[in-house]
Amino acid sequence: MVKIDEQRKSPSPYLVAIAGVSLLVLGGGVAYRSFLSRPTPQVAAIPKPIAVKKVSALGRLEPQGEVIQVFAPTSQEGARVELLKISHGQQLRKGDAIAILDTYARRFVSRWSCRKIS
Repeated sequence: MVKIDEQRKSPSPYLVAIAGVSLLVLGGGVAYRSFLSRPTPQVAAIPKPIAVKKVSALGRLEPQGEVIQVFAPTSQEGARVELLKISHGQQLRKGDAIAILDTYARRFVSRWSCRKIS
């Protein structure tokens, strides 16, 4: 049998320094590459204001004492305000017309013809 004297040699200090610097350079390169490949945040563009030509909405009047709900009559044809008969700050009494709807003429004729028949 042959005996082999196994002695481990410690690595040279230069080899350890070169390996350490290589690892630092490699790690820095990977970090820099991942930083470059990261998506840049997109700045949202501010849209230009759109000119509103018509507005359809339900509304309500808020007098000093109480809140009064005002709704246009619901129908399949849809009703829009044709003429607003009041102005800001105007005093109203019970039964005063606030607005004329675009369906007023058709409904008036229909009601008038029904009265004429009976």
